[in-house]
Amino acid sequence: MLLETFVDPTHFQGSCYRAAGWTLLGRTSGAGLVRPGKHYQTSPKLIFAKPLQANFRARLCSNQLKGRTELWAKPASGTRGNQSAGEKKNAGSNNCAANP
Repeated sequence: MLLETFVDPTHFQGSCYRAAGWTLLGRTSGAGLVRPGKHYQTSPKLIFAKPLQANFRARLCSNQLKGRTELWAKPASGTRGNQSAGEKKNAGSNNCAANP
């Protein structure tokens, strides 16, 4: 439905992606993938995206994907890991309506 890629601007400008119709969405923070006990040394990357379907937003926000958008698997105990009370409260919500 939607492709994304990351480009290191210290080495490349993303010219081929721009010429192919990809959209520059912004930059990463440069913090890398944050995991407890891990440290990554990285730099901010450019984020490009390209929809494969005209209705990608509606499809990504559809009820067909409900339950498939979890960022992590539930632990065997049935709890949701290290989520705060606010995150648990909003776990089922999405912000598709806020992004027409």
